[in-house]
Amino acid sequence: MFILASSVIVPSIMYILQRIWPVLRRIFHILAFIALIVLGNVTAFTLYEVIEDEAVYSFNIHGIFLNPLFLVAGMYLGVYLIYLLMLKSVERNK
Repeated sequence: MFILASSVIVPSIMYILQRIWPVLRRIFHILAFIALIVLGNVTAFTLYEVIEDEAVYSFNIHGIFLNPLFLVAGMYLGVYLIYLLMLKSVERNK
């Protein structure tokens, strides 16, 4: 229930804050760009380790879900996507 509530509340707070301080819109975009780079790099390094260890057919790849950087970056991108959808739908209805 907490995840469901936070996936609505956090993007709403982001939307309200960027309406008050417009510079936050750019900061949210930059943070999403950084999160995307982190997510891609963590994924690439994990895949490289799996291939290097020749463990392609094992469940070692699922260890990526235990990486805190992967989890935080993915969480922010999920919230950011909902924020963008809110932003576009509000701007479209103006």
